[in-house]
Amino acid sequence: MHTRMRVRILAMAATLACGGAIALGAQTATTEGKGAQIDETKLETRTRAVACAGNQNVTLDGVLLSIPDAPIQAVGNCKVTIKNSHVKGAAALQLAGNSDVTIENSLIEGAVAIQLTDNAGVSIKSSTIRGRIEKVGNVKFRDLGDNKWK
Repeated sequence: MHTRMRVRILAMAATLACGGAIALGAQTATTEGKGAQIDETKLETRTRAVACAGNQNVTLDGVLLSIPDAPIQAVGNCKVTIKNSHVKGAAALQLAGNSDVTIENSLIEGAVAIQLTDNAGVSIKSSTIRGRIEKVGNVKFRDLGDNKWK
């Protein structure tokens, strides 16, 4: 009887573990955010790449920036804010040094969507990211939620 009880307990634990994994898998699938909610017809089209260096601050709000190579490059202590925008290129964001980028309600896309090196940082909220994220060094990657990753 003691052995039967142990088998039942182990069977119950296995059932709970499997059920928990199934529930966790389902929860993960439903927690993906809505991503960027922008009307691309209202965006201001820009044709020049953005280069930010030193202690500069750059803000893009309501912008469509489509450049074949690297639409945004930030180095040094540069701060970039991207809101309500669409940035597209082979390597959409290239961040190095101590640069820091905040992305809100924007679509970032490229074979490499975001490339971070050195001590660069990025914070992303309510956005859609299409492409790889490359991180080398002591980078800071902050997912603030409600994002869609493709």
